[in-house]
Amino acid sequence: MELYVTDTIENSMAVLSKDETKHIRIKRHKKGERILLTDGKGNEYTGVIEELLPSCKVRIVEHRYAPRELDVKIDVAWGIIKRERNELVVEKATEIGVSGFYPVYTQRSMKWHNNQNKVQRFKKIALSAMKQSLRSFLPQINYLRDIKTLFEKSKQYDISLIAVQGSNNRIEDYFSKKYKKILYFVGPEGGFTNEEKGEALKHNFIPVNLGKRRLRTETAVIVGLSLIVNYLTRKLKGGDLLVRN
Repeated sequence: MELYVTDTIENSMAVLSKDETKHIRIKRHKKGERILLTDGKGNEYTGVIEELLPSCKVRIVEHRYAPRELDVKIDVAWGIIKRERNELVVEKATEIGVSGFYPVYTQRSMKWHNNQNKVQRFKKIALSAMKQSLRSFLPQINYLRDIKTLFEKSKQYDISLIAVQGSNNRIEDYFSKKYKKILYFVGPEGGFTNEEKGEALKHNFIPVNLGKRRLRTETAVIVGLSLIVNYLTRKLKGGDLLVRN
């Protein structure tokens, strides 16, 4: 089933935006059909199409909260890389279940121009990936101008992990207890400088190794997040994702 997004629900009636109405028409939905909706804030609805023009209106018949979300907030930060590879990070990490993103300037990262345009682009990609993976939470995009800001924000998390090639620590070594907020940080092409690694340790980041091979930034994000989610969910029957409280 396709997932559509609405931010307007009144008296059990959802009104879809111009773009979402267009998608409804492209998929050739008809009056009386049931569709799946979300507000991107955790709420998921089943509704029946009442009107198709000028804006699609859907009568809500069922409501659920976060049926396919993790019960832990995972945010990912990465040193900014080339455009299309940044977009891959946002797309795939959203599908995996990330709650928020921190594209960060580091000493070896790429430099951006028109930062707000890129953030808006990331938001569109996250929205599309949320719909594709049938999620009910739209991840937040939090652009940071420097790595120091991220280090300060790390105090808000139960555990902060940083991918460092050659570390003796494995991700699975740190998931014997339950966390509510996890931060995972990956460096840009060329990795972190020794100074950045030192500052990360001072701010209680735990260096973790993803294996013997050197991975691109976007690959390290996907691999690391997949391992984290696996260790959070592997004890559940069938590997089902945990549900937020």
